[in-house]
Amino acid sequence: LCKEQGAGLLCMEMVSAKGIYYHNKNTELLLATAPEEHPISLQLFGADADIMSEMAKRIEDRPFDILDINMGCPVPKVVNNGEGSALMKQPRLVYEIISKIVKAIQKQRNLKQGKVAIVTGESLNKKELPNIIQKLKGGAIIVEKAGKLNSRTVKELNYLMERKTGEMLFVLEDQRKLLEKLLTANPDFKKKFTSKLELPIFINDELVTFGQTYAKENGYKLDEMGILALYSRIDVMQREDHAVSVAEVKEIMDEAISHSQRVNVKHLARRVFGKGTDDSDRIILKEEDFKI
Repeated sequence: LCKEQGAGLLCMEMVSAKGIYYHNKNTELLLATAPEEHPISLQLFGADADIMSEMAKRIEDRPFDILDINMGCPVPKVVNNGEGSALMKQPRLVYEIISKIVKAIQKQRNLKQGKVAIVTGESLNKKELPNIIQKLKGGAIIVEKAGKLNSRTVKELNYLMERKTGEMLFVLEDQRKLLEKLLTANPDFKKKFTSKLELPIFINDELVTFGQTYAKENGYKLDEMGILALYSRIDVMQREDHAVSVAEVKEIMDEAISHSQRVNVKHLARRVFGKGTDDSDRIILKEEDFKI
């Protein structure tokens, strides 16, 4: 139905890597596609890097166009297994899962297991690009602050990307306006990039609102001093080169909730006499809970 209404990309339901591993019949049904549905993104979820990579290799010949690793599902039964959005709290595990999947698929396709390089635009302007591309063939290059790329580098990259790169991945990273300026000035270069990911930047008020909502959903509430303490924690973390994310606020809230759960005489007395909860029996998070 979505395709009939003009959808440019269809995303399949979440498919469990363990479900594929154990040959679950329902999982097999979720893997079914129709020729007229392309392009299709297969959404794989799990938290075991070995199983994820092996199952990605097993389904490599299936008729899907994109393999998407789910890291956003908030459903409790998924998160409680360390899967879905729970992976956002484990960047090292995410790295292990993705790197093992890439290597497994490269091996399946008989591709050289390429390296990954992270370099700034300014630094790349000073390097011999053909040598770099040759060394990274089959791997990936991530160009941070890509808005600093000069016209010579862009022209040479554009040419090299048309040669045999072993399915090398090119990623440009920078502020939206700077990237738009670069790509608008170089339309042929722009055509080489097929996907765009925009990470939202939240102001402090939005982040605090998220923190309050997260607390409420978990049976907690911030008092006025607790709200001010959350503002203070976020403000300290905000830097010119780093915008605080929702995931980081979630970590702050988890720390505060964990702190409030440490039972001592003072906490116990507050709760016995109702001073630690509101009218809805939600536990109140105070300033002291954020001073960790």
